[in-house]
Amino acid sequence: MEENIIGSFYNGRKYYVKVPTKAKKPWFSLFCSETGFSTILRFDKPSYWISPTHFNIPEEVTPTMVKNLTNFFKTKTGSGNTTYWDKLISYWNQHFPNNPVDPNLEIPDYTKLVYDKGWLLKNFDYARNYRNDFYKKYEESLPKYDIACINVQGGGQESYDALSPFSERGYAIVAAVQGADNCQPLVFMQRPAADFDPADVDNQIEEI
Repeated sequence: MEENIIGSFYNGRKYYVKVPTKAKKPWFSLFCSETGFSTILRFDKPSYWISPTHFNIPEEVTPTMVKNLTNFFKTKTGSGNTTYWDKLISYWNQHFPNNPVDPNLEIPDYTKLVYDKGWLLKNFDYARNYRNDFYKKYEESLPKYDIACINVQGGGQESYDALSPFSERGYAIVAAVQGADNCQPLVFMQRPAADFDPADVDNQIEEI
């Protein structure tokens, strides 16, 4: 999933603050590429969150991480008096105008975060099932075969030249309409449809 990087801070290692390119609730993710740490936090309240387009169960943030995250949000970006917290809200309101947040929203007290793993697992399963159902319905909507209909003029080498490009791409003849003088003016060829790739439809999944 494409996400916009708001910035980064250090908590022993470098952690990135990212905002999704689509969402219904205001959330951001914390990610450390060195360790694979990944979590989602709401920024309208001190709470963890689950998204069907985020494939990991949120990990617990430590008190030290909370302190460094809060200090990061209070830090100036270098653009006048704009802080990274201002940048986060500005990005959200720019990309999600139908669900804006108050520009004067204050940084939540993330020391009040409660890591309820039971709640997270339950909602992660719900989001995963929602995502898998979406994949299934999308896959069922795909054609099972790619069909080609070729108007072949003539026979022999002409027929070979017309059909070869399709054969090289995996098509096989399934039917032909016989023309006069043993020519085949209309040939139907097919090949299995391309394998379903979840990555192709991830950006179509709606938030829940």
